[in-house]
Formats: sequence, C-alpha cells, structure tokens
Amino acid sequence: MKKPLIALLTGLPCALALAQVPGPRVPIAPPPIVTPGGPSGAAPTRPPGLYVQVLDGVIHVSNSGGSQAFAAGQFGYTPGTTQPPVVVPSNPGLVFTPPPVFGSGGGGGPVGPASPGGKSGAVDCEVR
Repeated sequence: MKKPLIALLTGLPCALALAQVPGPRVPIAPPPIVTPGGPSGAAPTRPPGLYVQVLDGVIHVSNSGGSQAFAAGQFGYTPGTTQPPVVVPSNPGLVFTPPPVFGSGGGGGPVGPASPGGKSGAVDCEVR
C-alpha cells in the first residue's frame, strides 16, 4: 500500500497557499513541463504530482524523499511520495482565485457561526 503525500502548511499567523494534485501520483523527474493545450484550446497539461504556490508566509512540504520550505512568491512541485519537493522557477500554470473573504477570523478557531456538525460554514483555507 502506498503512503499518502503529506503537505504541512505553516506560517505566521496563517500561510495562504494553494496545492493542486492533478491525476494519479506517479514518480517522474522534475522540473514539470507545461505543454500547450490541444487543438480544441484545452487548458495546458502538467505532469501529475503535488503543486504548491505560496501567497503569504512559509509552507513546509515533507515526504519520505525529503523536505523543502517554500516562501511567499515561490512555486513548488513534488512528483511523488519518494522524491523530494523542488522549487519551480515560475508558475507552472496554477490558477487561484481566493474567495471574497479569506481568513478574516484572525487565526485559530472557527470563523462565523458553527454549523450543526460543529464546523464553521466559512472558508478558512482552500486546497485543490
């Protein structure tokens, strides 16, 4: 059984980050290569893996292959659970549109009224 890829997001007081995992995880060599869309104008494709974009703060991504810290403005890529995360020099095609109110609670605890399940109805963080 394969172990899951784990991304630990930390920062002061909250790191705004985006992580995307397209398709199944298979080991491939970095850096990722973005290929143009097909003749129908489809979106560019990226190799499968974990992609991160740090908007504010610092995040740490760790797996059995190693660990890497990513600061605000950096992009990262991890192809699988056994290869270390790497810094990608430019945006590999990540698109992120934060909601109108993002992390307005000041850190810690639920934002807004809690739903019957005890969880907040507001968005604290978005991971795609």
